[in-house]
Amino acid sequence: MQVQEKKRDGLYAEFDVTVPANIVQEKIDQQLKKLAQKSKMPGFRPGKAPMAVIKQQYGDAVRYEAMEKAVEETTSNVLKDKNIKPAVQPRLEVTKFNDDNTVEFTLRVESLPDVKIPDLSKVSVEKL
Repeated sequence: MQVQEKKRDGLYAEFDVTVPANIVQEKIDQQLKKLAQKSKMPGFRPGKAPMAVIKQQYGDAVRYEAMEKAVEETTSNVLKDKNIKPAVQPRLEVTKFNDDNTVEFTLRVESLPDVKIPDLSKVSVEKL
């Protein structure tokens, strides 16, 4: 995972993030294994269909679902690493998703401001 800070202005931050193909491929393999256990394909017993048949049937849908999960996890990791608490849902714009499963996206986020609580021990209150 490569993260490049593009812009930082007050509470606004923008990052260019690249998720390598091996992370996306791991997610695809996990999804295909789950599908293979539950799938009912004609001509095969339930859960016994070959992986090649599962890939042929569900390949594109699983690929996009795996890409979404990889982007979601990467976004969470970037926010945690940069110590950003988002005020609203971060905006994502996928800029590149190739056949080699490499994902590049732009992450735009507005963070919550740091609020410092003053020392209240010096404040006196009159009770009427």
